Amino acid sequence: NPCAATTAFHRPFFPFRARHARIANVASLIEQIIALAPERGGLRRGEGLVIGLSGGSDSIALCGLLGELANDFDLKLVAAHLDHQLRDESDADLEFCREFCASRSIPFVSSAADVRARARLTGEGIEAAGRYLRHAWLEEIRQQHGLDRIALAHQLDDHAETLLMWLGRGTGLTGLTGIEPARDRIVRPLREFRRETLRAECERRGWAWRDDASNSDHTHARNRLRARVLPALEEALGPGSIERMGAMSRRAAAERAALSRFAADFVDRTRIRAEPGLIEVDRSTWQNAPQIIIFQALRETIRELGQPGAHQRWNEARYRDVLEFISGADTGRQTDLPGGGILEITRKSLILRRDPERTSLEPPVEFELDERFFTRPQAATSFWGHDRASFDADRVHPPFTLRKVLPGDRMQPFGMPGHKRLTRLLADKAVARHDRPAHLVVEDRERIVWAVGVTTSEHTRITEATQRVLQLRIRTRPTDGKGPRP
Repeated sequence: NPCAATTAFHRPFFPFRARHARIANVASLIEQIIALAPERGGLRRGEGLVIGLSGGSDSIALCGLLGELANDFDLKLVAAHLDHQLRDESDADLEFCREFCASRSIPFVSSAADVRARARLTGEGIEAAGRYLRHAWLEEIRQQHGLDRIALAHQLDDHAETLLMWLGRGTGLTGLTGIEPARDRIVRPLREFRRETLRAECERRGWAWRDDASNSDHTHARNRLRARVLPALEEALGPGSIERMGAMSRRAAAERAALSRFAADFVDRTRIRAEPGLIEVDRSTWQNAPQIIIFQALRETIRELGQPGAHQRWNEARYRDVLEFISGADTGRQTDLPGGGILEITRKSLILRRDPERTSLEPPVEFELDERFFTRPQAATSFWGHDRASFDADRVHPPFTLRKVLPGDRMQPFGMPGHKRLTRLLADKAVARHDRPAHLVVEDRERIVWAVGVTTSEHTRITEATQRVLQLRIRTRPTDGKGPRP
C-alpha cells in the first residue's frame, strides 16, 4: 500500500456517502471523462500523456483514473513529479508518488528545481516561478518520451478561483476563459469537476493523498478565495453557481476564438505587404473599423511579427493610446507598441515592424526580490529609495521586466488620480532631458509599476488591507571584468 503512515497523508475515511451526500453519481466519473468532447478536456484514443503528479488529491485522482483508462484507450502514460524544494515534506511527497505509480505499473520520473532561486533571479513570485519551471520540465519530459500532450489536474474550483482573480484585476474576454480544459499541448480532463467530487472519488476507491500545509496560508490571495470567497459565493448565489461559471467560460472561449478568427481574416483582407519582421495594412480600412476589431487585429499582427510575449503587455492605457494614434496621428508619425514593435503611419497605410533592438535587449541590471510580511503596513512604505520599492504583493502580476523608457510609456503615479506620460513625469521630477531616454522602468504583465528612483504605481500601493508586501531592489550586475554596468 503506498499510503504508509505519515502525518502529511490524508487517509480515506468511510463511510464517504454521509460526507458527500450532495455529490451525485460519483461512480460514473470515469464515464463522464470518457464522454468529454476534445475542447472540454477529452482524451484522444492512442495518445501519449505526461501526467503532472504532485501527490495532492486532484493529481492522484487524475493519475489513478488515467491509469484505469489506459488499456481501453490505448494510452501511453508517464507520471512526472517535480520537487520544488519549498517544503520539508517534499522527500516524502516524492516517495508517495513513486509508490502510488509503482502499485499501478505507471512509469514514473522525478526531478527537483530551485524555485526560490528562479524567483530571486527573475522577480517572479514563488507561485509563478514554480509554475514556469514545472511546465518547462514537463514539456522536456514529453519530448524525451515522445508523448503527445501534458495532462494537468486543474479542476473546476481552481478555474473559479482564477476567474475571480482576473475579475478583481479588471479582465476582458480573454480573462473570462480562465483555465482552459485543452489548449496547445496541455489537456485538463478534470476541469469540468469539483474538488469535492474528486476527493469523494479518491475516498471511494481507497486512494490516499498528500495535503500541502501551505494551502491553509491565507496570506496568499488564491487561498483566501478558496477558503472564504467561494463558499460565500455559493451561499449567496445558490447551488450550481460554480458550475455556471464554468459554462460562462466555455461561451467566452468560443466568442474569443470567433473574434480571433475574424481579426486574423481582417488582417489578411487589409494586408498590402508582408515580409519578415514587417506587415503593412490599409490605413483607411483600419481607421474606419470598430475599435475592438482593431485591437484584436493588432494583437494578431504582433504575434505574427514574432515579438515574444508582446501581446501580453497590452493594458487599458496603452490600448487607448494606440487606438488614438491610429485614428488621429499625422502621416509620417510613428509610435512604440506595448511589449515591443513599432507602428508607423504613411499616407495610405499603417506599417507594423518588429523591434529587433527591443527583443534582443539584455536587461542592464538584475532584480533582487525581498518579501516581507506586515499585519497593518503603512501606506508610506509603498515607495522609498533610488534603488528599491515596495508593493502590495497581491496587486502586482509577475514576471517583471526591467527596461528603458519608451516613447508613449504611461503610468498612474503614486497618489495621482490619472495616468501620465513618463516623459512628462520625468520632466516634472527634474530629470535632465539627455538622461530621460536611459531612465529605467519596471513593468509587470499589465502595467508599469515603478519608474525607478521616481515613483511607484498607484495601482500597486500598500494599504491597510495589504497582507503581503513585495520589495524589489535593483543592484548593478558585474560584466566581463571591465567594471560594473550602470
